[in-house]
Amino acid sequence: MERMKLIEAEKVTEEMEELLYVTSEVVEEEAGEYQIIREGWWIEIPELHLCLHEGEFLTFDEEEQEYLPDFSITIIRETGQDGWLYFEQDGMIVSLANFMSGRMCMEELGDLECILRIPEGKELMEQTQNKSVQNGGQYEI
Repeated sequence: MERMKLIEAEKVTEEMEELLYVTSEVVEEEAGEYQIIREGWWIEIPELHLCLHEGEFLTFDEEEQEYLPDFSITIIRETGQDGWLYFEQDGMIVSLANFMSGRMCMEELGDLECILRIPEGKELMEQTQNKSVQNGGQYEI
């Protein structure tokens, strides 16, 4: 399987229509105030043991009585762990650079090999029913 650099993977995922059909999940909520939604697909960076998700920060709208998108975020979590370590209102590479606090430059981060993980089949059904990310199906890019 072919691996791709993080800088290329960030561009590829913007164009993949099938990612629109992967179920998202709420990873944090403060009732009546905000929700953090994480996309069900992710980019794994084996060298750093980290996963990057796109997500949305939603705020509760009193008038509409529902959560409405406020801004897009990148969510960082440890491979194999639930929850999140860090999130930021920026793209994947910039968010990762800020999370790493200067331990790697932007160019080094963009050159890291990564794997795009997309739940499929049974794993996608379980994710939809349980609202939890499964480490099942994967595609390497």
